[in-house]
Amino acid sequence: HRPSLSRPGRPRRHAGPVRVYLPLTLSGLADLHAAGQLGPAPLAAHAVTERLRRDWDGGDDEELEYAALMAAAFDSLVALEASGATPRRVVVAAEVDDADVTVGDDETAVQVGVVVPLGRCQAVHVDDPDAEDDVRAALAAGFPAARVYPQSRRLAESHPNEVRIAFDGDAVL
Repeated sequence: HRPSLSRPGRPRRHAGPVRVYLPLTLSGLADLHAAGQLGPAPLAAHAVTERLRRDWDGGDDEELEYAALMAAAFDSLVALEASGATPRRVVVAAEVDDADVTVGDDETAVQVGVVVPLGRCQAVHVDDPDAEDDVRAALAAGFPAARVYPQSRRLAESHPNEVRIAFDGDAVL
């Protein structure tokens, strides 16, 4: 069970790191490799927060981490649209100290108040080159290629006759 953050605007201290998901583009990933760090601070990111746990009642750690990852993937998509960069979403998962994280107003939004060294980066999630056409199409249509809404589980329970289908974060019907 990973610790999660609470109290918007103020970090909650505990013993241990917090996993954050940092949205990038391919050029941002190249910058991370060249500089050996992500910065300058503050860095917009996503994480499992107390609000996410409350809003997604009954969600296990894997589901909550996936929601934070997909929120960062959405922000990567926004960065792609603004920059015109190669249409492949990039998200870096890093472990940072809880004291260096400030919770935002969104279910997953946080700010990392320090530069994140490459050594704290645990994983890199990058769209496959085969997904470039799908990402371009999503950008052209004005739709994010992936977005997870924590309220979906609660809505599904209150509407048992509806079918909700999601395909690996790439499409929602």
